[in-house]
Amino acid sequence: MGSERFGFQEDLGLCDRMGLRPFSIGWQESAFPLGVPQRRILPLYELVFVERGRHYHQSAASPLGDARSGTVILNFPGIWHRYGPPDATPAKSWWFLFDGALAGRWREQGLLNPARPILPLPDPGRYARQVAELWRQLAVSGPDRSLTAARGIVDLLHELVLQTGRQNRDGRDEAVRRVLQAMAEGCGAFDFDLPIWCAREGIEYEDLRKRFKEQTGLPPGAYFSQLKLARVKEQLAHGRESVLAIARGEGFEDPYYFSRWFKRWERISPSAYAKLMRDPSPAD
Repeated sequence: MGSERFGFQEDLGLCDRMGLRPFSIGWQESAFPLGVPQRRILPLYELVFVERGRHYHQSAASPLGDARSGTVILNFPGIWHRYGPPDATPAKSWWFLFDGALAGRWREQGLLNPARPILPLPDPGRYARQVAELWRQLAVSGPDRSLTAARGIVDLLHELVLQTGRQNRDGRDEAVRRVLQAMAEGCGAFDFDLPIWCAREGIEYEDLRKRFKEQTGLPPGAYFSQLKLARVKEQLAHGRESVLAIARGEGFEDPYYFSRWFKRWERISPSAYAKLMRDPSPAD
């Protein structure tokens, strides 16, 4: 069984400005027990394209499902998942690990939905050709390989949305869309009080909380934390404010609590994340 991969370690500042940072791209042709048979939680997004064979998939946000040839699987930050070939028949799949504000915005809009991670493609041949072309470009790219990868993943996400996005987004009812919009608009606050929002809007809280998790894959509190985390990460990566100033701007009066909160999601301190992600200054 074979596999190949590209990792990206060079300066990724231009990728960050595009809104998408690639971490790893590769393929594997595998049979059980390869794949990801045990529960795994990533701090990143993962797109898996099943080119041949079939995979099972299960996550905290979705039941056990079947991903056949020509299907895309999406895995999301902070949500455990597992997948792989269900039997001894080899299956070839491609994986794309990435992060960035663009993915976060599409998730907010419902175009990338943890509750619907298995997406059969109406035109898998077109998708396979785009994947193959990106792999060819990566093989010949020089110092700008990370930028090539970022552009290629953006193209794959656009194609995924074109082929499946309307179906994925239309699964949300109006009340869930409204609270998602309210969360996006209020993301700068320390917290989002869903019971108070429901009372003000005349919506029954427990019913909306249940529908929210069914349609987004996360409880409201965890979803708001993910929105806030994406906003904080963007400031740490692109801004020049201190970590303390960013924390206070996001409603965290206690910098130690902010650090613990960030490390719980990212497994790295906010100061270390900022040092890792920010471009070197001209004086460096």
